[in-house]
Amino acid sequence: MKFLLILSVVAAAALARPEDLYDDSKTNLDVDELVANDRLLKGYASCFLNKGPCTPEGNNIKKFIPDAVENSCQKCTPKLRVLVRKMSNGIKTKLPKEWKDLEALYDPEGKHSSKVDAFLAQTD
Repeated sequence: MKFLLILSVVAAAALARPEDLYDDSKTNLDVDELVANDRLLKGYASCFLNKGPCTPEGNNIKKFIPDAVENSCQKCTPKLRVLVRKMSNGIKTKLPKEWKDLEALYDPEGKHSSKVDAFLAQTD
């Protein structure tokens, strides 16, 4: 019985290996401040849309957007989940045109919109 318990714990640990998660060490944003500042938020939206310059943090986030859209940010660390959720909800609320453009760029067929909406509605 103990062997099965230990085997289960080892299997669970193997499935959730930290190396499978996105690296959040280069993403040190105060997301609440970012969302409160319309100019900064618009700058990040432009970065994600390939229409403007990107900060190092913006480039880091932009790398995993396609996979995050397809898989509801499953490879995101808890820190990145909160950041992505708050930033996305900020763009969706304050910059609806940019949000539509992001949807068209990263999910042109709308295949993942229900998963994205469910992810954005979660609270961690």
